Amino acid sequence: MSELVSSIRWGFLFLFLDINLGRFDILPNFVGYFFWLETFREYREKAPELYRLCTFCKIMGIVELVNWLLNPEFLLVSLLTMLLNLYLYYTILTWAADYAQSRGYEEAAALERLRNMLVIFQVAV
Repeated sequence: MSELVSSIRWGFLFLFLDINLGRFDILPNFVGYFFWLETFREYREKAPELYRLCTFCKIMGIVELVNWLLNPEFLLVSLLTMLLNLYLYYTILTWAADYAQSRGYEEAAALERLRNMLVIFQVAV
């Protein structure tokens, strides 16, 4: 399970770390979503809550790939992707907090605070 948690971290790294050379993103978001997709499929038996997110990861990966290639600006698409992102982040961080709590890690409360702050800041932006 530590590999699963590590993979979740790597996915977040691709989603939140933006390194650009001009207009070219070196760490594109779609890589993070497809990374999560493969990871959640791999851990299907051990984390069925995360496996249910595969469809959302696939949708977001395709949307982000199109955004990366074409850079379109559609308000409705942006709104829908924000909502899907919120759902993904909330579910993944809730699972991580529950997993940490079941193992007796003190970081469980910090993960819940991080989840709440992330959702609040995403909605505020």
